[in-house]
Amino acid sequence: MGTELDARGVATPEPGWSAHALESAPAMVRAIHADYVAAGAAVLRTNTFRTQPHVFPARWRELVTAAVALAREGAGSSGARIAGSVAPVFDCYRPDLSPPPAEARTAHGALARALAERGVDLLVCETFPHGGEAAIAVEEAAKTGLETWAALTAGPDGSLMTPEEMERAARDCMSAGARAVLVCCTGARITLPYVDRLSRIGVA
Repeated sequence: MGTELDARGVATPEPGWSAHALESAPAMVRAIHADYVAAGAAVLRTNTFRTQPHVFPARWRELVTAAVALAREGAGSSGARIAGSVAPVFDCYRPDLSPPPAEARTAHGALARALAERGVDLLVCETFPHGGEAAIAVEEAAKTGLETWAALTAGPDGSLMTPEEMERAARDCMSAGARAVLVCCTGARITLPYVDRLSRIGVA
């Protein structure tokens, strides 16, 4: 979503990044979802990567509501499932900034519950470079009763996680309730060793 918004000329400034488009360009967000469906997507992720309490303390719930509605509208009658996106509390490429467990649990639990209340079909805890925070996010998401996926990242150059570290993180996420574990935001040319490690533990 963020990449497409940028490519289509929509501003995505920090710290809210793609979430700003929920207010500045909702029609574009809807159109991007629809374009993904037209391209064959069976799952659409809500534009909630940064709709978090600490980023938008006064209106994050309103943004979550808008994000889910736009995804539903973009899906139309296609039958595409809507996945509520839950991201790291601070930075997906700075595992050193991962918050203490209690803080992470509070933030991820609040967003997961808000997404569930707004009727998403599943939850995806995505772009986590820190296995501990990923497992906490998955555990909080799974408490909603919705199917939960985890998506881990080693970073574009693989410097954030080794394949072995990702396997350990994946095991922890599965123990926390993940039904699938994915590799994301890692350079395509270096992804195979990570996928190989995940295949050893039987994740989808």
